[in-house]
Amino acid sequence: MIINIENVNKSFGSKHILNNISFSVQEGEIFALIGPNGAGKTTTIRCIFGELMPESGKVEVFFLSGQFKAEGKNSCYDGRPSYL
Repeated sequence: MIINIENVNKSFGSKHILNNISFSVQEGEIFALIGPNGAGKTTTIRCIFGELMPESGKVEVFFLSGQFKAEGKNSCYDGRPSYL
């Protein structure tokens, strides 16, 4: 598995952008994140790359050099993925 997203939620104020999304991308898969404007595609990508922290749920990204993991707002994650 290269990317694992489990039960991720993200809101901006009272607007819920990501509502309990889950998916995984396996090594060798071709993956596309598609949807209409405002569906949360960019927010999802920003959570994957560590620019945004999900309010709940789990984001795991696996690299040859290790793993980046962020879990909800109570994580000790400092906003910078370890691979940067």
